[in-house]
Amino acid sequence: MRAEETEAFINKSFSIDFARVRLTNGKQSFSGKGSLFQDKSGIIKIKIFANKKQKSMGLVLKEKIYKSEVGSLIKGDEYFRLTAIDLSNRKWTSERILPDMKTGVDGSVVITAELFEVLCYTSMPTKSFSKFLAIIKYPYSGKFPFNTSTYTEEKIGNEKYSSFDLNVANFSCNGFNVLIKKINSVLDVKIKSTEKSLPPFIETRVTETLQFMLAQKMNWVYFQEYQKELEVIHLRSFNEKEIESNLYAPLGVTDFDSNKDFQKLFESYLNFVIMFKRNKFHVISSFIVSLIQAGQGSVEALGLTLGVSVEGLIISEFKKLKIPKRISKKEIKAFEEWICQGYLTENNLQRFQSLKGSLLEIRVIDKLHELKNLGIIDKYLVDSWKDLRNPSAHPDRSKEFELKEYLKLIDSTLTLFYQLVFLKIGYTGAFRDYSSTGWKLAKFEKHL
Repeated sequence: MRAEETEAFINKSFSIDFARVRLTNGKQSFSGKGSLFQDKSGIIKIKIFANKKQKSMGLVLKEKIYKSEVGSLIKGDEYFRLTAIDLSNRKWTSERILPDMKTGVDGSVVITAELFEVLCYTSMPTKSFSKFLAIIKYPYSGKFPFNTSTYTEEKIGNEKYSSFDLNVANFSCNGFNVLIKKINSVLDVKIKSTEKSLPPFIETRVTETLQFMLAQKMNWVYFQEYQKELEVIHLRSFNEKEIESNLYAPLGVTDFDSNKDFQKLFESYLNFVIMFKRNKFHVISSFIVSLIQAGQGSVEALGLTLGVSVEGLIISEFKKLKIPKRISKKEIKAFEEWICQGYLTENNLQRFQSLKGSLLEIRVIDKLHELKNLGIIDKYLVDSWKDLRNPSAHPDRSKEFELKEYLKLIDSTLTLFYQLVFLKIGYTGAFRDYSSTGWKLAKFEKHL
C-alpha cells in the first residue's frame, strides 16, 4: 500500500474504488462496481452496485440468513468470500462475510457488508523484495518506555538545527530486531532480520508479548508481511475502545529504574513464546488475556480469574516439577484392607474409591509447597493464593474479606502469578512487587 493510503487507514478515512467486485459462497454470487471504505469509527465496509437481475438472489439471501431463527448458527457455506482487483492491479480478498441488500426507488441493487479483515496482495519487483520485514500497527494511547534515541536535523534559512529524541524501543529476539515507535496514538512495530526468515505467526507472538508487558488488550489493525514474491497487507476493522483494565503490568510502564528492565523482560517473553508454532496465543498468554478482561469488570471477577489462572499455570507449565509422594501405594493398600473389613456401607465404599484417587494425585498446592520448600517462592504468596482462590471459586460465604484485605490478596496473588511466569520463561531481573507496601521494585533471581 502507498504511504498516503496507510495514513488514511490509520486516520479511519480510507477508501478505494473497484471496477468489479465479486461476492460468492459457491451457491450465490453478486458482482459489479464497488468500493471499500471505513466508517468514522474505523469499521471496514464494502459496497457493491449489483445489477437488477441479482435482486431476486438478494431477497433469497435476506430471507435465508437474516430471518433465520434467533440463536441459530449460520452454516459455514452460507458465508461469502470477496475478491476484487483495483486500478493498480492489486488483488483484494476477504472471508466469512454476511452481506445485506438494499434497493433504490429505481430498482437498483446495492450489496453492503462489514468486514473484519481484508487482505491486499501486491507483486513485488525482485530488487525491492524483502521477506525479512514485517510491520504491525496497534491503536495505543498509553505510555511506552523507549530505550533508543533518534537523530533529526532541520534547516531553517541558513541555520541547521539538530536534536536527539528518546522515542524508539529496540528489542532483539532469536536473530531478528523489533523496533517500536509511537506515532500519535499508534504503536508502529517493525520486525526485520538480515540472516533468516521471520518465524511464523510473528504478529501473534508480538501481540501476546505486548499484552503481557502492558497488561492491556492489544488489537492490531495493520499487518504487512511478505509471502514468496508478494507483499501482503492485512487490514482489520478498528475495535471499540477497550475498557481500561485494573490489571497491573509486571513492571509498570513509566516508574521504574531503567528501561533496560523493560527490554530484558520483553525479550525474555518474546524469546519464549516465539518457540510456540501454532496460530494462537500460548497458554500463558491466554491466562494474561483472561486477567485483562476480568480486570475490566469487578474486583471479584479479577480475584476469581487470578486464583484460577495460578492453578492453570501450575497445571499446564509445571508438569515436570518433581514432587515427593504424599502417601505410597503400599500405605493406600493397607488402609484399604483395614477400612474394608465391614466398617463402611456400600455407598461409603464408593466414596472411598474416589478418596483413594485424590490421595495419590499431585495437587496444585503440593507443587506450590514444593516451590516454597525449594526457596523459589515465598510462603505468604502461597497462603494469599489459597485465601483468594478457595472463597472465590466456591459458593461458601463463611469466609468473607473486607475490600482492603481482598485487594491485598489480589496484589499478592498477582505477584505470585508473575513470579511463576518468570520461572517458566527464564527471566531474572526487576519486577514490581505488588505484595509489598508501596509496590516497590524488587529483584527476581530464582531458577527452577
